[in-house]
Amino acid sequence: MATYKGIQGYSVQKLSSDPTASEAVGQLFYNSTAGKFKIAVEGAGAWASGGNLNTARGKAGNAGTQTAALWAGGSDSPTDLTEIYDGTSWSEVYNLNTPRMFNSGTGTATAAISAGGRTPGPTPTRVTTVSEEYNGTSWAEEGDIPSKREAGSGAGTTTASLYIGGTPPSPPGVNIVLINDGTSWAVSPATLNTSRYQAAAVGITTAAMYIGGTPAIEECESFNGSTWTEVGDIPDPGTAGAASSGTQALALLSGGGPFPSPSPTPGTHVYAWDGTSWSTTTSLTTGRHNLGGTPSGTSSVAMVYGGGDGPQFNQTEEWNEPVYSIKTVTVS
Repeated sequence: MATYKGIQGYSVQKLSSDPTASEAVGQLFYNSTAGKFKIAVEGAGAWASGGNLNTARGKAGNAGTQTAALWAGGSDSPTDLTEIYDGTSWSEVYNLNTPRMFNSGTGTATAAISAGGRTPGPTPTRVTTVSEEYNGTSWAEEGDIPSKREAGSGAGTTTASLYIGGTPPSPPGVNIVLINDGTSWAVSPATLNTSRYQAAAVGITTAAMYIGGTPAIEECESFNGSTWTEVGDIPDPGTAGAASSGTQALALLSGGGPFPSPSPTPGTHVYAWDGTSWSTTTSLTTGRHNLGGTPSGTSSVAMVYGGGDGPQFNQTEEWNEPVYSIKTVTVS
């Protein structure tokens, strides 16, 4: 028996003018004014070179946006260096009070937090509880996090932030989430479903995501202020030490690599989140682990910088959002 679609075909809307291209991607329509069939298409996004860091390093705490970013600490030999990006170039500013690597970062370039991490000295005593706050001029120690932790990820602001996951002096990772109210840190009653570290985070204390991590985790978890829920998996579990930009609704996950690292081929992969699922988009020019992102930025105006596990990188890459357009359908 013939189906309705087989008899009538697919419905094509008749419009008197073109719709907004970004809202109609993939839709075929008939423009009655022009007398033409048209379709909305999405061009490929692209990465462009930005200004290099003054000191090549990965494993640092990041904060900010594409036009105002912060990279504090890091390197294979923990440093106190802090650099600020103004959209064109990086400048060294006031150093951390405690040199660290694998410290988490969150906030903006003028109001940031750096928590936990690994200090110079013998293992395992070098993992720290130190938390510092940056006011745009200098770093000052604030209340310590409740327990020694490194390789966790931050989300939020200096007055309301999360420290998600991570690992104590000896792996494996934990599912513990810490919350800061602007004065002190406390253990949140809401724990992750999957324990891990070296994962990426975006968002705020009431709408956050925790993505990937070590060991080879493809899970992505979403937080609503009360509960962590598993949502769409990332396409590749090999994203430990990736950079993240955006929000719980629209995010970009860039770089990273399989565990253990360093990998012979650090990741250039980039994945975009639309609020429901992840899709592959334009790769980075330079593959690397433990790189910085723009957790206070957006998925359309993003940036990655630094990185390294062994060899250290100073490159910055800025993301240009895909261009949407309306094209006339022709028959050749």
